[in-house]
Amino acid sequence: MLKKKVFLCAFFIVFSVIFPVYIYAEKSNVEESSEVLYRDAVLTLISDSINNSLVGHYGELPKYHLSSTKILNFRRIEEGGYSFEADVQVKSWTTPLPPYGLDTLKIEISPAGVGVLKFEHKEINSLTE
Repeated sequence: MLKKKVFLCAFFIVFSVIFPVYIYAEKSNVEESSEVLYRDAVLTLISDSINNSLVGHYGELPKYHLSSTKILNFRRIEEGGYSFEADVQVKSWTTPLPPYGLDTLKIEISPAGVGVLKFEHKEINSLTE
C-alpha cells in the first residue's frame, strides 16, 4: 500500500515537471476606457496621502477599498498649470460593526508632490449610505 502511494506521488511529480500547467488571468474582451484608466492612475498616485490621513485620524490604517473610493471633484488650480485639486470620498471601517467612517479629503496634486489640504470625518451606520 505504501509503495503504491509513493509511486503515485512520484508519478504526479514527474508528470507535473514534464507537462507543467500554466494558469493565467483571463483577459477581458472589454477594453477599459481612458477615463477609467486615468481615474485609477490618480487614485494610485494619491493613495499614500489617503492612507496617511486615515492613520492620522484613526491612529491606525482602517480598512477601505481603493476601487470604491470616489473622486467627487477634480479641477486644475490654475489654467495651463500642472497643479490640481481633488475632492475624494472614502468609506472606511475598523470593525465589522457600525459606526463606519465617511471620510472626505481635499487633496492637492502638483509637481512638488501630493498633499492633503482638508480632512473631514463623518460617522455613518451603513457602508451603502
